[in-house]
Amino acid sequence: MWIETRFFKANDPKKMIETINGYLDSKNRNDTLILQSLLSGDLMAGLRIHSGIKNLDENAKIFSDDWGSGLLEKSSGAELVNVSLSSAVANNDPNGELDGQLNYYHFVSCKSKFGGSEKAAIMANEWHKTVGPDLLKDGVRSFVLNPVTGNPLNRLIWVRGFKNGEVADKALSSNDPNMPTHSLFSRIFEEQFVDDVVGGLFRTIRQLIH
Repeated sequence: MWIETRFFKANDPKKMIETINGYLDSKNRNDTLILQSLLSGDLMAGLRIHSGIKNLDENAKIFSDDWGSGLLEKSSGAELVNVSLSSAVANNDPNGELDGQLNYYHFVSCKSKFGGSEKAAIMANEWHKTVGPDLLKDGVRSFVLNPVTGNPLNRLIWVRGFKNGEVADKALSSNDPNMPTHSLFSRIFEEQFVDDVVGGLFRTIRQLIH
C-alpha cells in the first residue's frame, strides 16, 4: 500500500472544495482524505491510498484526464506546494476503526540525519506498538510516513488524526514528562533528526474510509 500526499494552495478554497467533493462523489470514491489548514485557509492537503505502483499509475492517468477536462477551470486552480509518495512504517489503526470519525489532523515533517530514517522508522513502529492502542481508545489515529519521492527525501512525516477539538487539545498541549511521548523509543526517534521540522494543523473536509 502506498499513500500519495499533496499539499496545495487553492486560488478559491470554496470552489476547490465543492469541485473535489463533487468529483469524488461522482466516482463513488472514499479513498481520499481532504484537509484544509486552520491557520491558512487557502492551504489544503489531500491523501490518497493506492494498493500498488500499477494502481497509482492507473489512477494518475485517470485523474490527469479528468483534471484537464474542465475540473481545473471549475475549481479555479491551485499551486502545488509539495507532493510525495510514501509507505506507512507505523500505524495504530490498520483496521480503520476511526474511519469517518476524525475531524482534525496534525502533520509534522522531520528531516532526518544521514542514515537516521531507518532507525527512526524502527523506533516509531515500536512506539506505536506500545502506545498506539491507548491512543486509539482516546480517539487518536497515529501513523508515520516514509517518503520514497518528494523533497527532501530523507524525512519522516508523523500524522495524527483527532476525533474532536477536545482530543486534539489534550494531545497537542501535553507536556507531562510521564507521558509515553517521552519514552526511550521517542527519545531515540527524535535523535535521528536535524532542526528542519515543519508542522501543520488541519480540519477535515472529506473523510477517508479504508
